Amino acid sequence: RFPVIGNFGLVGPGARAVADLVAGWRPEVVITTADTNYPNGAAATIDANIGQYYAAFIHPYAGRYGPGASVNRFFPCLGNDDWESPGARPYIDYFALHGNGRYYTFQLGSVRGFALDSMFDEPDGVASTSKQAQWLRRELAASSARWNLVYMHHPPYSSGVEHGSREEMQWPYKAWGTDGVLAGHEHSYERLRVDGLRYFVVGTGAGSLYPFADLLPASEFAYNGDNGAMLIEATPTALSFKF
Repeated sequence: RFPVIGNFGLVGPGARAVADLVAGWRPEVVITTADTNYPNGAAATIDANIGQYYAAFIHPYAGRYGPGASVNRFFPCLGNDDWESPGARPYIDYFALHGNGRYYTFQLGSVRGFALDSMFDEPDGVASTSKQAQWLRRELAASSARWNLVYMHHPPYSSGVEHGSREEMQWPYKAWGTDGVLAGHEHSYERLRVDGLRYFVVGTGAGSLYPFADLLPASEFAYNGDNGAMLIEATPTALSFKF
């Protein structure tokens, strides 16, 4: 059992309500779809925006909001606000993540998660032919997990009026072996089905919420009425997503 939170890195009542919701689920890990640190990814704001709510999941943790976790249970990805600081350095320094820290993979029971960096600043590219994409293709091919979930900040598909779909991230996820794709960026929740694969936008972690344009034909459900988080439950035979 693990939550997905997005656009959450902003001190305030919305962030606190979502953090309390997440804590009440007693999750094993937390996945994020960024933005982790508003407004510009600075070292001066990162601990207040993240640590005061999620220190219990982070290892090693050197902030001022608690002892942290004994093993890392917090698996974020990079967003545009995190890249506002040169090289996303505060984010890279704050977390101890696998691989290069910008994109990586981890295993939790029957699930393998694949965090991507969907920012144009990514040195290894964001096109489906990029070094990053070919890394994902190889890792998915090598995965023996029952469920493979890919997550990033910019949604490949979205009906949001503020940002919409990011065409550069419309990679052949299903053909490569993905069971679900998660993103944020739009401050709303949406569930879409494209070529038989479910895509989710989970961007309601804190702050104001964004309106929708006309819903895409692939959209199954769209909501922007309140802050919230997604809960994913995985077994060897079933994978469920609940917002």
